[in-house]
Amino acid sequence: MTRFAQRILAPILLGCFACYNYQPVAAPGPMPGKRISAGLTSDGARAMLPVLGPDIAEIEGWVVDAGRDTLRVAVLGVTSQRGIPTSWRGEEVPLPREGLAYVGERRFSRGGTVLLSAGLMGGLYFLYRLLGGPGIFEGGGARGGGGGR
Repeated sequence: MTRFAQRILAPILLGCFACYNYQPVAAPGPMPGKRISAGLTSDGARAMLPVLGPDIAEIEGWVVDAGRDTLRVAVLGVTSQRGIPTSWRGEEVPLPREGLAYVGERRFSRGGTVLLSAGLMGGLYFLYRLLGGPGIFEGGGARGGGGGR
């Protein structure tokens, strides 16, 4: 692999195809700057009705401030109790901690990324071989027929 591919392309591709998951956050909770997903209790959903809208079950966003009783989150999206997602544009919303059923912090998944990358590379190699290998790029794969015996 060339230095360009190692230093430039590899991080870009990793960023595009990386897998993430949400892990439960231990006390005292998520720190500012962390991306989270938080589920609302039924009381929390009722309390947040004027701010988030009706039937909101989950909020995803960046922690702006983590107070003792409240998380201030720049909301990227919400999901209704019916599973319908709605995008937001980073509006800051205070979430009372007693109204949260759970809080998960977004973390890089090494196993998922390796699996996805291996599958992607295998699929690309299969496609490359299916289409004729190096001959499709170098012009040497297909041979003309004909000629006398």
